[in-house]
Amino acid sequence: MLVYFGALERVLAGARRVLAPGGLVAVSVEQSKGPAPYALGRQGRYAHRRDYVEVAAAAGGLCIVSCEDAALRDEGRRPVIGLLVILAAEPA
Repeated sequence: MLVYFGALERVLAGARRVLAPGGLVAVSVEQSKGPAPYALGRQGRYAHRRDYVEVAAAAGGLCIVSCEDAALRDEGRRPVIGLLVILAAEPA
């Protein structure tokens, strides 16, 4: 669901602000293996590196509970590989 955002720090910090202590949020991103933290693809969606998602989550006050590879959808009869991420609000 975060494929329409490039930088994730503000989005994840906003999620943290509305979560109760110990609250969870689940997100999905297309996975990038390129050199940049995130990149806009020709289809108009962003793909993010796993390590960038981890850094952006920590910057937003969230910790990763789970991060798994998954086929998010098919595009041109090929699966689009992404990450399903469950984040928890760190204690204030």
